[in-house]
Amino acid sequence: MRTVITCEHASSDIPARLLPEARKCFGSDALQSHVAYDLFAGQAAMHLSQKLGARCFMGNWSRLCIDLNRSLRNPAVWSKLSHSMTETEKENWRNYHRTYRQEVQTSIKTHFNRGCILHISVHSFTPLWNGERRSCDVGLLYDPRKAKEKNLALKLQKYLQDGGWKVRRNYPYRGDADGFTTALRKIYPDDRYLGLELELNQSLGPGMLKVVDLLVGELKNL
Repeated sequence: MRTVITCEHASSDIPARLLPEARKCFGSDALQSHVAYDLFAGQAAMHLSQKLGARCFMGNWSRLCIDLNRSLRNPAVWSKLSHSMTETEKENWRNYHRTYRQEVQTSIKTHFNRGCILHISVHSFTPLWNGERRSCDVGLLYDPRKAKEKNLALKLQKYLQDGGWKVRRNYPYRGDADGFTTALRKIYPDDRYLGLELELNQSLGPGMLKVVDLLVGELKNL
């Protein structure tokens, strides 16, 4: 099975013109936290890509500019930083969003003649949310209505759990909520596209790469 890797929240970068307003809106410390990007997710995505020999696409700018994992029709695609943008700037960000998604779609389509495509969208989550500790190392997000995705998630969950990691399915988010994999499921048939979001606990830090190394062993057998 051919694999494509993406990481929509890889970067914390914000253009210089918007940086003063971003600091005012969120605070300087937050711009290097989970507020601005998914910590360690970019490294995990690149490591997974190299181990599998798969193409990797990563966002170049912070999700505070525009969220590549949200559809353009979703108000959550924008943060309050957008209030400081001109209409021209907002349209430029929309074009950046469209271009990123189109490049991934083009890559997926080139592999269709080789069978089913597995798209792994790599993310990380903060271990503490609203005062509650999130109780897992790894989350596997998928659409529970898609039998192939569910079976794959169950298989990977068991494999990782046997390796000593605490794994939950469709946690800490729903796999069928608005996101890039959800959008692609609406475009491609179930027998050609499998979308899986890999959510890694930020408390693992660089230890995320150990999860990736273990995951690669099973993915190579698909």
